Amino acid sequence: METVAAALAPFCEQIDIVDLRHETGMASDFIKPETDLIIVSINWDRNTDFVREQMRLIPADCLTVVGGRHATEAPEQWLEDCPNIDILVRGDGDETIEDIARGLPLEEIA
Repeated sequence: METVAAALAPFCEQIDIVDLRHETGMASDFIKPETDLIIVSINWDRNTDFVREQMRLIPADCLTVVGGRHATEAPEQWLEDCPNIDILVRGDGDETIEDIARGLPLEEIA
């Protein structure tokens, strides 16, 4: 997430990184009214029910980008289980998030 955040930094006013493995509360507790982009990294197949539950709490008006090893390996399942995912990134996300932030059409992003 840190490399993705670093790639995104030139395009943002503020970036908050929240690791729900070390926080109490729900993902929605960390979403501010001005939040317009949420990036979720799903790297393990542990606690997937919890992650799916958290994903479903993300407001529909926030662009939601999901990536990570587990999302890369099972993209169809995540897209089916969490219809509020707007973009699922397979593979490394730092270049992809930069392309998204620049406003490139999705069809032009590898």
